[in-house]
Amino acid sequence: GAIATEIGLMRKLTELSIDGNNLSGVIPSELSSLSSLVALQLSNNRLHGTLPSSMGQLTFLEVLELGRNSLSGNLPTALTNLQRLDRVNFERNYLTGTIATGNYSFRSFDVSYNQLSGDIAPLILNSLPQIQVLSIAVNRLKGTLPTEIGICSNLRVLLLQSNRFSGTIPSEIGLLQSLKTLNVNDNNSIRGTIPSELGLLRSLVSMDFSLNELSGKIPSELGLLAQSLNTLNFNNNAFTALPSELGLLRKLVSLDATKNILSGSIHSDFGSMEQLEILSLGFNRLMGPIPTGLGLLAFLKELHLGFNDLTGEIPSELGNLQYLKKLLLTS
Repeated sequence: GAIATEIGLMRKLTELSIDGNNLSGVIPSELSSLSSLVALQLSNNRLHGTLPSSMGQLTFLEVLELGRNSLSGNLPTALTNLQRLDRVNFERNYLTGTIATGNYSFRSFDVSYNQLSGDIAPLILNSLPQIQVLSIAVNRLKGTLPTEIGICSNLRVLLLQSNRFSGTIPSEIGLLQSLKTLNVNDNNSIRGTIPSELGLLRSLVSMDFSLNELSGKIPSELGLLAQSLNTLNFNNNAFTALPSELGLLRKLVSLDATKNILSGSIHSDFGSMEQLEILSLGFNRLMGPIPTGLGLLAFLKELHLGFNDLTGEIPSELGNLQYLKKLLLTS
């Protein structure tokens, strides 16, 4: 059913959490009468319509979660008036328009899987330095990634994938010492090289640059992330070389560099990535033999080396890979 308009009479209500209750209809404007409300959580329902601009009257609001509904229209500019608002989630709706300029105080902002457009610079420039989670993936956002992002010193999660960003990856991202997840995949027009400064991200767990126009050598400095890095994805770019220093990544579980223009040989040091489960280097220009050291990757489940220019015999040491499920060596 719908949210009753009479809910606006509950003036002392501080928290309203009715996630996942199959609610339908629109969000009643009467909610703006709940002047003491601190948390409004209506995610995982079937709510539709636009977001009431009167939400800007909820001056005590700290948590606003409306994700996974069918909401449409623009993000209300009145949200910039809510100086206590700390956590915002509008993921997986049908929101359109731009992200308004304003003085944001968010620590977590998730508008992924919508149809938002325009530039992200206003959001970045007005959310410093407190923001910790920024998820704007799968929208229609464009422009370059602002260098000022380096001032977001508390940022832990940065999800920018599947938009229309262009330009280069700012080296200032290397200043984000708390960053754990960095995903810039499928932006198509991001080009240039990966900044060596990303080797300073000692807390980083996952890095995904796939489906862009990046080129050059993958920086050897990424080998410095041995204490944290779990996932590396470079596929569908124009990278020319993988550094041997990636062999230092003892906690790495997945390395995907398929569909680049990598040349040279496969480094024997890759046999030192003792936690590796997926090694995918297919569709490149790699030459020489398959290193026998790959037989030391005791947890390997997928090995894709096909469509390269490899020579020699298949090492018998690969027979030690008792967890291997996929072996792709197609010429």
